Amino acid sequence: METNDVLWESKSAEGGNEDAHIWKPLELKPPGQEGVKVDLALEERDLDVEEGDVEVQPPEELRDARGVTNTIRPWPNAIVPYEIVTSALRNIEDNTCVKFKKRAGEARYLLIKSGSGGCWTSSLGYPSYDKKVTINLGKGCVKPGRIRHEIFHSLGFPHEHARPDRDQYIIIKWNNIKDGASSQFKVDNRFPTLQVPYDVKSIMHYGKFAFTKVIIGALRNLFLDHMMP
Repeated sequence: METNDVLWESKSAEGGNEDAHIWKPLELKPPGQEGVKVDLALEERDLDVEEGDVEVQPPEELRDARGVTNTIRPWPNAIVPYEIVTSALRNIEDNTCVKFKKRAGEARYLLIKSGSGGCWTSSLGYPSYDKKVTINLGKGCVKPGRIRHEIFHSLGFPHEHARPDRDQYIIIKWNNIKDGASSQFKVDNRFPTLQVPYDVKSIMHYGKFAFTKVIIGALRNLFLDHMMP
């Protein structure tokens, strides 16, 4: 396996009612440690990605009058073709030196799954011992921008707005952050800037409405509408 190869596999939710607990906040822990979820569960209003949100319409009502059958059709043989996750992987491959490959029994690998609990990555970067790094894609998370955001966490990238120099470029309105989410906006001094310019339009930068009505205000208004997770 080449140095930059990332092993990955994906699976869907395993039973249970996915909607029942999807918006409950996760336990707060310092970001970036082994076995710690990097992102809290995000509500729909917190998702401010460049592709835009698409509201899922409610199922059509069953038409029982006069015996008319429901027009909603099941997938043939319960098999659903998908492309969005692999598309996000290919996008990263096309624009970076990182390559992804299907897992072949390796002990350390990336697992991408759907389930309740929002959007999160279990740890930053390559695990220090034999275990998987898990990306969970809950309701509202299966979008190219959000998937790439979580994949970059699994590759070791922290949030852009956690940089030590972030206060020169953005304003954090702490009083507007919802209860239990303030740790998502703390500066993380473990990651030096390496003299790379601050990128308010980074895929790793939270959007201006993340976790509240208004959290981040750009010092330059021209950046304001480009913030995205």
